[in-house]
Amino acid sequence: MPTHPTNVYWSYGAHNLSSQYGDHWFVNNLYGGASASLCKAYNGATCHPFLDAQYAESVDLTSYNSITLNR
Repeated sequence: MPTHPTNVYWSYGAHNLSSQYGDHWFVNNLYGGASASLCKAYNGATCHPFLDAQYAESVDLTSYNSITLNR
C-alpha cells in the first residue's frame, strides 16, 4: 500500500471518491468524538458508521463511492 495519503479532507460532510480501488488506509484524524463513515452511494448516501476519532484501519474501498466526516 502507498505510504502517502491519496485523499485528504478538511471539512465535515460528504466527500465523493473517485478511482479508489483496493486496500487503503482509512485514517480519522478528527478529535472530540467526530467520526467518519463509509458510504456505498455518492453524496454520502447509504452510509454506516465506521471509524471513531483518532483511529485508522485498512479498508478495501472498491465498493464505496463516498465518505462522510461527522461531527
